[in-house]
Amino acid sequence: MEMTRKNKIRNALVKASAFAAAASTVANVAMTQAFADFGDTPGGTNKNIDANTAMLKVIGILLTITRFAGVALCVYGVYEIVMSFMQSQPEAKTKGIIMTMSGIVMITMKSILGPNGIGVLT
Repeated sequence: MEMTRKNKIRNALVKASAFAAAASTVANVAMTQAFADFGDTPGGTNKNIDANTAMLKVIGILLTITRFAGVALCVYGVYEIVMSFMQSQPEAKTKGIIMTMSGIVMITMKSILGPNGIGVLT
């Protein structure tokens, strides 16, 4: 019996979903292991780490993630602006400009708040 086109597409989607779930699980495990050790002592037993150092490292990681999200938001905002000019939609232009500006703020947030900026997170 030959599989129909619909069944082939469904099987391909199931395989792709399973692969994505497995890749996500591996990435989560790797990130958990990578961020669990703050590197203060050899062997990963962080007995002498203070709360301020730990929080600054967590905030640094969150700001790095924010930077990557800002890049994605900026790219999508520029795409939205281009598409709105092609279709003459003023509301979409405003939405695209706001998204692009928000992405730029998210990208520069770590540089402004970090030790080389105004020094909030030193």
